[in-house]
Amino acid sequence: MHGGNQVAVHHTTHARAQFVEPRQSAPLGSAGRATRTLELVQRCRAGEEAAWRELITLFTPVVWTVARSMGLRHAECEDTCQLTWLRVVENLSSLREPERLGSWLVTTARREAIKVLARSRRLLPIDDVTTLATTTDPQPSPEETAVSRAENHRLLSAVSRLPPAHQALVGLLLADPPMSYDEISDALAMPRGSVGPTRLRILRRLRTELGR
Repeated sequence: MHGGNQVAVHHTTHARAQFVEPRQSAPLGSAGRATRTLELVQRCRAGEEAAWRELITLFTPVVWTVARSMGLRHAECEDTCQLTWLRVVENLSSLREPERLGSWLVTTARREAIKVLARSRRLLPIDDVTTLATTTDPQPSPEETAVSRAENHRLLSAVSRLPPAHQALVGLLLADPPMSYDEISDALAMPRGSVGPTRLRILRRLRTELGR
């Protein structure tokens, strides 16, 4: 294994016991985050241990937020974080836009969270970006459960057909507790003024997909 990857595996495998619900770091601004991310990725590719530590510290709050938005328990959030960072180890050298690592991480974290949910055989959350969340009977009937599963599947299928950058935005818009537009802009290296209009475009597309 490449020396840089060995460093990363060391940090991701030994970080599990230290994973606690992290606090969001102070926003850098989209341009500042992109520049810093590109620099860190380049240093990580060169095998710098300090750069891996800084990258994990910088982006773990984003990964954790995605895991929480999927309704995972604390231990499952830990699993999702560890698995997501292992995917970073496997793919960092081949990322075409390393400055957009935040978007890639959100999409990857959602995929890993879905796998964790599937293994735990729990019902996926159906909260919508539009806050069109539906309330269900605390003890749904088998028919209601089947319908809920079908609706979840339709929603996840519709989200999976969005462009990766839009999937990443959806992941952060579903965060619990909610993230501000400043925090989303910072995490995805996306201009703050683009968050709202992009959200509206995503909503229109999802409504169209789900209305078919």
